[in-house]
Amino acid sequence: ALPIFSVETWTLLVVFLTLLFLYGTWTHGQFKKLGIPGPKPLPFIGTFHEYRKGILDVDMECSKKYGKMWGIYDGRVPVLATMDPILIKSILVKECYTHFTNRRNFGLNGPLDAAITVAQGDQIGRA
Repeated sequence: ALPIFSVETWTLLVVFLTLLFLYGTWTHGQFKKLGIPGPKPLPFIGTFHEYRKGILDVDMECSKKYGKMWGIYDGRVPVLATMDPILIKSILVKECYTHFTNRRNFGLNGPLDAAITVAQGDQIGRA
């Protein structure tokens, strides 16, 4: 049976849980509004759980299922993935490199440490 709490306590608990859920899912409709397909995210963790299969496998699976562009969520943060080399070059080098100057770097790049996807600062315009 449920613990005996006052009506006010139950109301506050329901409001808190509702707000917590909304916070965890607030950004998860951005790609849908833009018509960009992608896997369905979970509250707070987004689509990060998909990567337990391996990043390459998930990206290949998404490219087969959704085409050259899809949206994923790292937690609550929307991430647009694309496999169109012309669009990638346009975004990372030509048009917007001043807006995307430093990409996230997990330090697991190995021989790809100078790749355009992890380039930092002045290295970016050299592609």
